[in-house]
Amino acid sequence: MDKRNILNALMTAVLQTSVVKLEAANMALDRLARTDHLTDLPNRLAFFEFAPREIECAKRYSRPLSLAILDLDHFKVINDQYGHHVGDTALKIITKSVTQQLRPSDLFARIGGEEFAVVLPETEPREATRLLERILKDVTRTPVQHEDKQIALSFSAGVTEYYDGATLDELIKHADVALYKSKAQGRSRVSLNLITNPTTK
Repeated sequence: MDKRNILNALMTAVLQTSVVKLEAANMALDRLARTDHLTDLPNRLAFFEFAPREIECAKRYSRPLSLAILDLDHFKVINDQYGHHVGDTALKIITKSVTQQLRPSDLFARIGGEEFAVVLPETEPREATRLLERILKDVTRTPVQHEDKQIALSFSAGVTEYYDGATLDELIKHADVALYKSKAQGRSRVSLNLITNPTTK
């Protein structure tokens, strides 16, 4: 092999290595852009990218799907009275409690400050409600330890189900109605909002 061929081979190898490194860097940046830095959960961007795919599968195969919105109770009070580091710990406790009881196929994301969303494929709404009630019980048994105090935690949640033709925005709206009901009834509870398919009326 003459010098020109050797040089070309070296340049090709260097370029290929650079391309691989660039692709790896882009993948890492893409993951960072879709991950909540505190909880390591998918963030709002990722949720609105992945959730419609689950809805499409439920529609295509006529399978059940439930969606829930969770809101950490009294989050602003916790931050104001004890500091944001305590609020961060509370969010991590919620994250751990929910994650431990979900399946790999479920989608769990942090979509706002103290707001989380859960998409549960192959899950009827009443089953989803029972699951979240178990998680809530676990959370209430796991207070945040701050100096000499134990700060009780809880969340309010709203659950709804997919119906034929429903969009993600519509499901979030229905889950929010149930969430507001939980808050109006004293918080620390899970409410269900079952929707009749509007197209069948």
